[in-house]
Amino acid sequence: HFIPQDDVYVYFRYDDSKAVMVILNNNDTEKTIDGDYYSEFLKDYKTGKDILSNEKLSSLKNIVLKPKSSRVVELGR
Repeated sequence: HFIPQDDVYVYFRYDDSKAVMVILNNNDTEKTIDGDYYSEFLKDYKTGKDILSNEKLSSLKNIVLKPKSSRVVELGR
């Protein structure tokens, strides 16, 4: 768990085979997450897939969140 930054809350869940990043944006505006801030967890992952929208993320450097939204990103290597 990380301390929320600018009303954006991020946490990770993982086991031996899979990892997910959960992002919650409680703002009335769009926010972009800087993946470098979460490098402790993201260092072994390069891509992701938003399991709610099926959107593929080719990079975890900057993840955009719509206002008052969430993303559940399955992390890939």
